[in-house]
Amino acid sequence: MRFVEDCEKVAGRAFLEVTQVLLREKQVRFPVLRGRSPLSKAALLTAALALLAGLPACGTKDKKTPQDWLARVVQFSGEVTLSVKEGAPSQPAKAGVVLLAGASISTGPKSTAHLRFRKGGSLKLKPNSVVRFKGGANSLSLGLEQGSVEGSGAEVSGAPITILVGEQRITLGGNSQVLVMREGDGGKLVVSLGAATILRPDGQEEKVIAGQEISIGIKAEPDAGPPDSSPADAGDDSRVVVGDEVVFYLRAAGRGRVFIRTPGSRRFLQVRRGKVVNVEPGTMLRLARRARVIISTNKDGKGGASYRGPAQLVVREGPVGRDGKRTVRLESVGKALTITASGARGKVGPKFTVENVAVSTRVAYKRVDVRVQKEKNRSVLMVRHGVATLKEKGGKITKLEAGQSAVISNGKVSNPRTPAKAGLQVKRSGSARLFTPRRRMPITFAWKSDWKEAVLEVSRNRKFRKPIFSDAVTRSWVTLPQVRRGTLYWRVRPISPDGKLGAGIKGRLSLLVDTSYRVLKIRPPHNLINQSYGNTTVYYQNALPKFAFRWTAVEGAVRYDWKIFREANLAKPVLTNKTAKTDLELRQGRLGEGRYSWYVVARNSKGKLLKGTKERKLIIRYDNATPNLQIIAPRNMMRVSGNSVEVRGVTFKGSLVFINGKAAELDVTYRFRQTVALKPGINSITFRVDDKRRGSSLYQRTVIRK
Repeated sequence: MRFVEDCEKVAGRAFLEVTQVLLREKQVRFPVLRGRSPLSKAALLTAALALLAGLPACGTKDKKTPQDWLARVVQFSGEVTLSVKEGAPSQPAKAGVVLLAGASISTGPKSTAHLRFRKGGSLKLKPNSVVRFKGGANSLSLGLEQGSVEGSGAEVSGAPITILVGEQRITLGGNSQVLVMREGDGGKLVVSLGAATILRPDGQEEKVIAGQEISIGIKAEPDAGPPDSSPADAGDDSRVVVGDEVVFYLRAAGRGRVFIRTPGSRRFLQVRRGKVVNVEPGTMLRLARRARVIISTNKDGKGGASYRGPAQLVVREGPVGRDGKRTVRLESVGKALTITASGARGKVGPKFTVENVAVSTRVAYKRVDVRVQKEKNRSVLMVRHGVATLKEKGGKITKLEAGQSAVISNGKVSNPRTPAKAGLQVKRSGSARLFTPRRRMPITFAWKSDWKEAVLEVSRNRKFRKPIFSDAVTRSWVTLPQVRRGTLYWRVRPISPDGKLGAGIKGRLSLLVDTSYRVLKIRPPHNLINQSYGNTTVYYQNALPKFAFRWTAVEGAVRYDWKIFREANLAKPVLTNKTAKTDLELRQGRLGEGRYSWYVVARNSKGKLLKGTKERKLIIRYDNATPNLQIIAPRNMMRVSGNSVEVRGVTFKGSLVFINGKAAELDVTYRFRQTVALKPGINSITFRVDDKRRGSSLYQRTVIRK
């Protein structure tokens, strides 16, 4: 960069001198569009000499930069001092300063420095760190005398970078990333990408791959293994000695596209469906939507764990299992990730890492299904089937079972969440029907709390094929958050201490379209009562009807006296009316439920009686011939300001009604009216109708108290 900048400065000065010469001669006018401008010989000669004088500087590099420089200071913060070469005095760091063999650099408290090497790769010094350059143009050696550094290996082959910690030599692999810490007489090595090799003082080499963490010492000491790289039950140390090839086999099985990038490569290559390829730790995977891969230790790519996209992953080697076999774990670096596996109860499932949190899975009933969704600067892990154990670097362990989730951010697990109990809770065996206006709704299945562990199965098939939920849980209830309308078959069976399933409870739940809204009509029915019809019976359900009375005209009559009596008291009329018309209309509610008698008297202009009609009977009767429960009040999502609400409705003959679990009082027409207390906020009112022939039917209303 400095060489290019110097060349540009020299060329600029030469051009400026040429321009000044030409202008002094007054032989050129700018701009020159066509033709030739007359120039004197002296002006041409002077301009040519100026250009020739500036060109040699563009053909040489900056003489101030030594040819054997090893690293350059890219940036720094805080108090950083350095010595550019062996024997040189210490000086404050400056951006762009180059370091030679024998140079040293140190950072103070809350200070950092970033170096970039000439042959590729970089080094970041943490606070209170000291690094000394041991020399080497091709093989760069750095001595970590204090603190910790983050190193990136060079992509150029034949340009290794070695970090010395006492007598331990750590060589960075191509395109790798490591963290080296020196702590007193010991230290630690963490490989986050690629691989690194440790050369012990006794000549023994040891390879450390991505995702592993081991201890290093000034003296050769036996390694205790990675304490935080996997859950407590991970098994033996997973470090690999140089020469032992660590390769897994990946098979593309889904419909979406699968791309892989091997360590050290810059390009992603697509893996065709059905093809099996070798995958080594450090490989990047990109799974498109609907893509699925199976990774295993079998050469045919079968029998391993299944991972679904869309997802972006890094393949890591997991710890050696208790059966002595190698395991693979994947680290999610973006988007979403779905991990599935099947097997017998208790089988260990896939292991993977989410934001430096180690996750191990286990089959609780028949399979494992764990999903990770990336949301900005955090990840949400949801367990649909099986058990997931989350272990932080500090050792904190969080266990999640089917139906639970947690948030992972910055290496910490927070907000373990279990869906709350829904307004609808299914606890008893047998058939039940729920009439709901919603297409989807939450449902809670509950059972005896003294069952330490039980298996819940919910399916739309009576033989429980392709279940909606099927797993073993230790809690006494499970909430399914979004269940669409239709018929559900469910059963709950306890698990004995020896792992056997016992006799439990089972039933069928039908989610149907709510029919109780039929009572909410805007206009009341209209009924015509004609005197010529004789006695009339009017049935109603939803609201009292309007009545219109009609009779035959009498010759000579100018007015008619209309009267109606209750059948039980014919001495006093309920209503009377005088009209010149031959019909009379009453507004809604003027006549209630009961038995009535009515007649009309015709009179002339002098008020003399001409003729009276025959007495007719009118019976107004409530019709309880309803196929299901009808809820007159309250309306769904009704808002009230009081601490209670009136509940009114009617059911069919021979049934019982329970409101929030309490029996409702029914009259002779199977109508009910009572008050339900409300709490502030959202209140769910559940109606249950029990019938010997049809079982139980459930209805729900939501009332919001302001």
